[in-house]
Formats: sequence, C-alpha cells, structure tokens
Amino acid sequence: MTRPEHWKEVRSRKIWGVDNRYKLTIRRLKPKVDLLIFYVTDIMAFMGVYDVVSEPYYDEIPIWSGGIYPHRIKINPLLEKSISIKELFDELLFITNRKKGRGGWSDHLQFSMVSICDEDYKTICSRTKDKHLHITN
Repeated sequence: MTRPEHWKEVRSRKIWGVDNRYKLTIRRLKPKVDLLIFYVTDIMAFMGVYDVVSEPYYDEIPIWSGGIYPHRIKINPLLEKSISIKELFDELLFITNRKKGRGGWSDHLQFSMVSICDEDYKTICSRTKDKHLHITN
C-alpha cells in the first residue's frame, strides 16, 4: 500500500521502501521468487504487479516525501495497469471484514505490506488482463 505521491517515485525509480516496522517483512522477500502488487490509496486501485529483482538493502538517501523508508528492494514491472478495488471487492479473500468505516474492510489495507493468497493474486491479475493489460519485460 502506498500513497499517490509515493507511487510516482516507486514507479519511476523501480524501488520500494518501508520503515523499520516492516524491515523483517521486506527482508523475507526473494528476488525472482516474490511479487508485489501495489495498492494506491486515494485512487483505491491496484496499480501493477512487480517482480522483486534485488536482495533487500538499507539506504537512507531520501527518495519519498514524508519519510526515508530505508529498507528497500529493487523491483521490475510485470503488469502495468490499474483496477479499482471496487471491481474486485467481493472476490478478494484477504478482505475478511466487509463492513465500511473504522474497523471495516479498509483496515486490511492500512499496512505497507500485506501477504495475499495465490487465489487473490490470480483474481487481481486476471481481472486486470481483461482490461487490455500492457505486459512489459
């Protein structure tokens, strides 16, 4: 999950970073094994699928406004197209609480990194492909 202003930097620099709260999570990511699907707040959409292409590393050079996010990985786009969460909401298994408001479904997306099951990954990708997805190498 990221904010729109951070998404621009993630996409242009092909780097994802998190703060200390998520350092153990990002350290588990493996190049050419793990994939990231980015959910962008405000837009309320999944914006692309990215391959992890580097081992996690630490770098304090500022990239994003509002924070350093020094625990980083390099990423490469696999699928670049957006799909609104509203179009997938009822199909996503990782959203277990479907009510609105505080304590509701949006709480599932309040973390920088959330694991999802293979079925949710396939749902997001297949529905995005239905929207004439541009595939890059």
